[in-house]
Amino acid sequence: MKDSEFKLLRSRCIALETPATDDSTREVQFRLLVDMITRLTQEVEALKELLAEKGEAQNFRRIMRHRALSNHGGPGPNPFQYMSVYRLLKTEDVYLQEDLELSAEELDKFKKDVQFRQQLT
Repeated sequence: MKDSEFKLLRSRCIALETPATDDSTREVQFRLLVDMITRLTQEVEALKELLAEKGEAQNFRRIMRHRALSNHGGPGPNPFQYMSVYRLLKTEDVYLQEDLELSAEELDKFKKDVQFRQQLT
């Protein structure tokens, strides 16, 4: 990666994490989110093509139908937990504990590693 590309990437990461206090910051963040969504869409479409090539298109359709249906709720007191975006809206701690099943000790080590890395930057 060229130095200029690295600087651009770093500035985009910083811009995304900066609290939006004015319209120009919000506009930059919105543009970055659009770019991210576009890239994710490209990756999903590529994966769909790969599944089709491997003869797995029917499985994709079945799972996708289930995901779409889940976005309309589910059984129990917390139907929002079945929504596709639920996992993406979790805080980092909750995601690490619930989805990656980190133990309390692993989570503590992760937080210490984060603090160390933040000191380096």
